[in-house]
Amino acid sequence: MKKSLLGLLIAILTLAGCKEQAPETISDDGFVVIGTTDSLLNNASLSVMMDGREEPVGTVHVKDCKFWYESDAENLTIYQVSRSMAQSDPAKQMFFAQNGDSVHIHLSSQMGLSRVSGTTVNDDFQMTIDSAMNRNKRLEKEFAKYGDNPSEAQKKEMKKLMKEENDRLAEIYYKVAEKHIDNEFGFFITTILEDFSDEQRMALIKKMPQHFRERDVIKDLEKAINSTGKKFPQYTIRDIDGSFISLTDEIKKHKLTIIDFWASWCAPCMQVMPHMVQLYGKYKDKGLGMIGVSLDKDEESWKRAVSDFNANWTQTSELNGWDCKLVKDLGFTAIPHTVIVDSEGTIVAQGLTGLKLEEFLQYMELDE
Repeated sequence: MKKSLLGLLIAILTLAGCKEQAPETISDDGFVVIGTTDSLLNNASLSVMMDGREEPVGTVHVKDCKFWYESDAENLTIYQVSRSMAQSDPAKQMFFAQNGDSVHIHLSSQMGLSRVSGTTVNDDFQMTIDSAMNRNKRLEKEFAKYGDNPSEAQKKEMKKLMKEENDRLAEIYYKVAEKHIDNEFGFFITTILEDFSDEQRMALIKKMPQHFRERDVIKDLEKAINSTGKKFPQYTIRDIDGSFISLTDEIKKHKLTIIDFWASWCAPCMQVMPHMVQLYGKYKDKGLGMIGVSLDKDEESWKRAVSDFNANWTQTSELNGWDCKLVKDLGFTAIPHTVIVDSEGTIVAQGLTGLKLEEFLQYMELDE
């Protein structure tokens, strides 16, 4: 599972009321995080997570709306400070740190009000968050003019505006990723964000240091990018009723088909499932098909999740977890993952979830 960037990147303004404590002398042997919180987080215990670790690497206590964390990182490393591990808890903030850094964080109990600053990397990170928020505000303001029932001409104008804003945001992200392409922040932006075109992402990958390009996630990305435009593998798999079905035959029935790779044990998959149900209900009569490919091993857990979410599209599974030939053929290493194919079985997009997936369906004119 990969963490979605936009799930962590919503930010607006720092809450007033708590003042930062003055930083102490910082040694090149380590880094410090100087934090403030809103009053609802006063006296809370916060966990510090480090990329690649399942357990917290530190715990800090908030006193007088302030907290302080010191550690050591020879190279730039991704961290997160949070009140709890619950996906729904808004009191979390990602940051990047290495020895010699002084990172400033304001942690809020309200969604969208946490901020990070203090180093070039974290300032640029916050800028990408703000850029995404500003894009959303501009679109929201423009779309409000059309009301709840826009005309066909207005829908086309909305699509045009959305594409223009998305292209503008992708250009901002591209410049930031290019600026930091030799560190973990640039790697993070390049690999996580869905806003890049295949051409932009490949251009960034080619600029990376060789040791980044040797990572499995980059190799998988290159494989996925190169597979766009190619045919989806012919594949037979057992459905939820125990019958073997041909995915090729299922794909031929629809204008577009989303093959959704997921699992009941995958928290991000469970988070996006209601949106997948919503999209299917909205577009199934407009030419959209959907096939679920579960990476579960436990049949009961798989079937229970399908039933609980009313995910009433074609559901399949080998019940072998990640040991699935189709996954290996497509070359991805994180779920949820989507592959979108046309009626001829040609792959037209991969890796889209949430808003980006819905925008793509609109772009493909399934809403008409």
